[in-house]
Amino acid sequence: MFLISTRHFVGIVRNATVIKSCLHRFCDKCLNECLRSGIKECPSCRAVIGPKRSSLRRDETFDKLVATIYPDLERYEAAEDERIASANTPKRLHHDGNPMSPSGKRAKATAQVGASVKILHSELEKQSRALEESQEETQLAARIGQSLLLQKQQLDYEMEDKVSAVGY
Repeated sequence: MFLISTRHFVGIVRNATVIKSCLHRFCDKCLNECLRSGIKECPSCRAVIGPKRSSLRRDETFDKLVATIYPDLERYEAAEDERIASANTPKRLHHDGNPMSPSGKRAKATAQVGASVKILHSELEKQSRALEESQEETQLAARIGQSLLLQKQQLDYEMEDKVSAVGY
């Protein structure tokens, strides 16, 4: 999911950074602030983050996915802030249930926004799962490649031993 909630920030992940030990991703700024404050574990699962920066890595693929979904992220976040502010203001307008009154229009607009958010949320979750599956497949392929390389090296050593035993 794109939204992260740690003790520090809530929002869309920017400059995604992956914790290698558990593969959770967070905003680089958020994660660095956690580390500077002495929290040396994943904010989601509490897996220990290694002492070196090498235990983290940037996730540019995830950043590209966010940029594709939110091409104008600043404008989107400004609109979200405005929606939140308007939702938190007291409603003193016509509460007569008339769909043409200002409160009726607002209720209809709020329902439409809510439906749009649900659709976007569902789509984001699908894309996030697809990305995670792709990363898992890549990691599996890398492990298989390493295993094959080790097997080849072992066969090479065995071949050298047999050749030297024969006397060539």
